[in-house]
This record gives sequence, C-alpha cells and structure tokens, in this order.
Amino acid sequence: MQGSGDDDTRVLALDDADADDVFDVLAARTRREFLASLYEEPSTTSDLADRHDTSLQNTSYHLEKLQEAGLVEVAGTWYSEQGTEMNVYAPTNAGLVLFAGGEESKSVLTRALTRLFGAVALVAVLGVLVQGLVTRLPLGAPASSEADAGGGQVSTMAVSTADTQPSLLDRAVEFLSQPGVEAFLLGTGVLLVLFALWYARVYRPRRGRAA
Repeated sequence: MQGSGDDDTRVLALDDADADDVFDVLAARTRREFLASLYEEPSTTSDLADRHDTSLQNTSYHLEKLQEAGLVEVAGTWYSEQGTEMNVYAPTNAGLVLFAGGEESKSVLTRALTRLFGAVALVAVLGVLVQGLVTRLPLGAPASSEADAGGGQVSTMAVSTADTQPSLLDRAVEFLSQPGVEAFLLGTGVLLVLFALWYARVYRPRRGRAA
C-alpha cells in the first residue's frame, strides 16, 4: 500500500505493490538525476535535456519511464519563442519516503512527516511576515548636523562605495542575515531537532517492540 499526507508526501513501503516499479525505474542514475532536478525546478523536455547535456530523445525516454512509475507528471504547458506548446514536467508528489515496517508504524510515520512538513510551511509563512514587518519599520532620520559637517567627505565615500560591487559571498551573507530568513532557518532547525529526538526516543523503540 502507499499513503500520502495532506502535503501529498508519498510514503512507499518496501513490500508495496508499486515498490518494484519505483526501484526498477530509479535503478538508472540518469532517471534519479532527472527526478532530483525536477524537484528543484519543473522543466520542459528541452530544458531538462540542456541542463543534463543529453539528447531530447534520451530525455523523453527517461521521462516516460518516470511517468509510468507515477513519479512525475505533466504539470502544465509553456510556449516557446516560436509559439510551440511544450509540456512542463514536475514530481507527482511533494516528497517520496521509502519505508520498511508494519502498517501501524507506517501510519505513525506518515502522520509525523505530515505534521513536520506542515510545521515547516508555517515557519516559512511566519518568516515572510517577520521580514515584511521589519521592512516596514521606520529606520529613523540621520543626524543632520553630522551630515552637514562632513558633507564633502560623505559624498566622496558614497562614490567610492558605489564603485565597489559586492561579491557573491557578501550577497549570500546579506540574504541569510535578513530577519525573515533567520527566523525561518531557526524555526526549521528547531523542528528538525525535535523530530530527530522523537524518532530516536519514541518511534524507533516502539518499532523495535512491534517487531
């Protein structure tokens, strides 16, 4: 049997009827790479072929196999510059979890994963709200006397600063230091720690007793 939570996460037990098809399809490294790539960003056949430096024929073949296993689906259509309609492929499920254990344990794990992903989504929303509130806060007016006293020097420094382009590392640090991002990372980290503690102290011992 296979189950999915409210977030459409697919939990596939090793003894499920569909497990053989999934394992057969994912035995090919190219298909695993395609599936991982589609989880990052839904793509057309041509975009996926360009991304992995392979032919359209090869890409279409592997996408067909992934579709047959229920791992990807056509999520929409795009139009090329020439007006050609192209299918956009995306994963069928929000996540795929392979599981070994009894039906009761599987149900418990499914509910736990559903709650975890739901909590992460809530943390993301809160992070956006925090970022929105911070950006709307008044920054305060600078001291006019100091600005007037060193007007020429400030102007020179401003020109000098404008000539210096921030590096990729500087931009990454600036992005990660935003309050909304910090709130999301902190909240997600706390949730993952709590889930790991629950898994180690509650779920694993319970599964061991059931076995």
